Amino acid sequence: MTDHDAQQKLLSIVISNQDFVSQMLAADISPEHFDVKYRTIVHGLEEAHQASSKFTEDYYIDFVARSVANGNYKKWSSSEVSSTKIASLNEKSLYNIIANLEVVDVNDFNLIMRKVREGYIKQKSI
Repeated sequence: MTDHDAQQKLLSIVISNQDFVSQMLAADISPEHFDVKYRTIVHGLEEAHQASSKFTEDYYIDFVARSVANGNYKKWSSSEVSSTKIASLNEKSLYNIIANLEVVDVNDFNLIMRKVREGYIKQKSI
């Protein structure tokens, strides 16, 4: 399993089973543990969890729009996109890819979290 695969699988698990978000946060898995293209999703999951809201596609697209408006999207994604519509379309596509992964077993949650953590440590040490 590559670092990229592990990150996608972990996000897929927490999107479809949001009870796992608190476990991910308790394990100190943060947006910095993910490739830059996934960081906005992780920030959205954190916000929804803190607000006790369900992280849905609509919630996420609203979060992206607010993030573009306040400048956080550019900071998190390293994207020069300043259009809410373009950012929303890009993120909606990524959300759907992750939310619809078929090869993710919830029983592998701890293993996948470990893989994400190991990938992060490996990247930091390079």
